[in-house]
Amino acid sequence: MEEFVGQRLSRDYVEWVKVYHGSNPGCYIDVDGEPYPFDRWLSISEEVGDDDFCHVMGEYRQMYLTDDSDPSLPKGFVLFAWDGQNKWYCFDNRGSAESPSIVLINWEAHYEDDPDYVVTKIKGSFSELMNSLFYPST
Repeated sequence: MEEFVGQRLSRDYVEWVKVYHGSNPGCYIDVDGEPYPFDRWLSISEEVGDDDFCHVMGEYRQMYLTDDSDPSLPKGFVLFAWDGQNKWYCFDNRGSAESPSIVLINWEAHYEDDPDYVVTKIKGSFSELMNSLFYPST
């Protein structure tokens, strides 16, 4: 997968995803006191046919390699999860491939029109993301 997306992946993510890829945690991330939905880990298994929307490589293709992709979106994002509203949680390798931050990508807008709307910083690292996951109290 790293070869396909052209980026190294965080070691803590690699260990985590070996166990939990493709699962639906249905939890939230605390982002500065605001709950952000965290719905699905994307699978790292082999893609099957055209139904590859639940796979990292299929979503990467959608992000960068199809006619519908935003050509102004910078390279360096690697998707790993959804938020439940078809936004992508991604590693942002533009600053550091060794310690990428976590961002939320809103694919419904073009980066060149409003970069801050398209890319929202969520956490400074995968470990910070994992430590901020929570289930709402009932």
